[in-house]
Amino acid sequence: MDRRTLLKGLAASSVAGSLLGRDLFRGVWAQRASATTEGPFGAPSVASGHDFLVPPGFDVRVIAVGGETVPGTGYVWHPASDGAGTFATPDGGFILTSNAETGVDTGGGASAIKFGPPAADGVAPIDDAYRILGADVGTPSAGNCAGGVTPWGTWFSAEENDGAQHVWECDPTGAAPAIELPQLGTFAHEAAVVDPHTGIVYLTEDTGDCRFFRWVPDVAPPFGARPDFDHGRLQVAGFGVPHGSAAEGLATWIDVDAFDPATYRPSGSTSFVRGEGIWYHDRIVYWVASTFSQIYAYDTVTGMQEILHDPTVAGSQMNDADNLCVHPYTGDIYITEDAPQSVGIDVLVITAPDADGNRTVSPVIRALAGQHPGSEFTGPVFDPSGTRFYFSSQRASSPNDPTNAAAGVIYEVTGPFNRFGAPGVAATDAARGAEAPGDPAAAAGAEERTGVLAASGGEQLAGLAGLGIGAIGWWLRRGLREAGTES
Repeated sequence: MDRRTLLKGLAASSVAGSLLGRDLFRGVWAQRASATTEGPFGAPSVASGHDFLVPPGFDVRVIAVGGETVPGTGYVWHPASDGAGTFATPDGGFILTSNAETGVDTGGGASAIKFGPPAADGVAPIDDAYRILGADVGTPSAGNCAGGVTPWGTWFSAEENDGAQHVWECDPTGAAPAIELPQLGTFAHEAAVVDPHTGIVYLTEDTGDCRFFRWVPDVAPPFGARPDFDHGRLQVAGFGVPHGSAAEGLATWIDVDAFDPATYRPSGSTSFVRGEGIWYHDRIVYWVASTFSQIYAYDTVTGMQEILHDPTVAGSQMNDADNLCVHPYTGDIYITEDAPQSVGIDVLVITAPDADGNRTVSPVIRALAGQHPGSEFTGPVFDPSGTRFYFSSQRASSPNDPTNAAAGVIYEVTGPFNRFGAPGVAATDAARGAEAPGDPAAAAGAEERTGVLAASGGEQLAGLAGLGIGAIGWWLRRGLREAGTES
């Protein structure tokens, strides 16, 4: 069986978890945030022991350090950890994937950590760690910046500047080899996400004159299923009238040749500055243009784009926004920064809109003055329960070995992130109101959603993408190890 067939077979058995949040009140979901210093958890004021502050009631532990063995395993972690994703496993645990933004000579690619079910004290033990992309597993890749979790349970690892500038599709369990996807374009990739209703992939580009991209399959797959990447087209967006004259408004999507980068700047396309993180949540694609800390919200149903944050938000403490993720239950948006040391590095939160459609922006994690020099905060992601938040200080020194400088550290922050209560049934897409009239893709998506929700009794747990592939692949890997057929 070839690797494509294996991945498709595993994906077919997966349960795609839909990242569903509260009612986002279509029509006001894109209202600009207002600044506050307190935020939903209070100001970051408690020393974490790791040169940054957290709000009261939050705890921190180190998960992995570049160049050092992951606790409880024999695997030496990669340096410069960047984009990350999580995948639930059937034993009640989960897998964390993480990119290495380094050259092929220093590893590059991506690794994964397998967590077991949480113990009575709430701590999720580390069961395993291993490579999922890289020369040492037969898939050489480098400059792996961010990426994205797919609805069918794989990890997109995106190459920025040091590799072939392609996206790789990785099995988070490591059981199947990664697949290179030049169909998604050859450019300074930052991140990628998938709309499970249509199979459309949205992509960001980290350059000073970048475009907002998407890849559209010729045939939309069933809800949450893998599209046929051999048959589709790459497009770039133009906003405003005339096309390309604005950063907001209705999108016009322009076909380009995925295999000819010279076509990627067509007339009518909109230029942005340094596209960074991207995340799909409840029919909205949130993405970052870093230099001016612009947080955009693109509505995949209406084709409209609006801005949630930019320098016009008075009093905002956001600087050089980088990666972002959305909490699977609350809809809050968490943003990491690539800010200079003189300003300081934060993780900030833009809250989901309240009953009046209002959002706020505030710091939730704050580096101490002068600490984390030359670093940036990267790889924000929640575990499937929404109670554990992971992020990296990409070039932080090792807390265990002062001689291991600029190693990069992954932290786990636990606390009351589920600010509306314990995890439960999240709101459905349908709660946001009627789809755009005359939108065949939206109508098809609504029909597929009805079937999926009916089949599951209306209870889709957020963040459970990859259940099937996580189950089969990880247990296969574990069985091979126990049998002595895999090192």
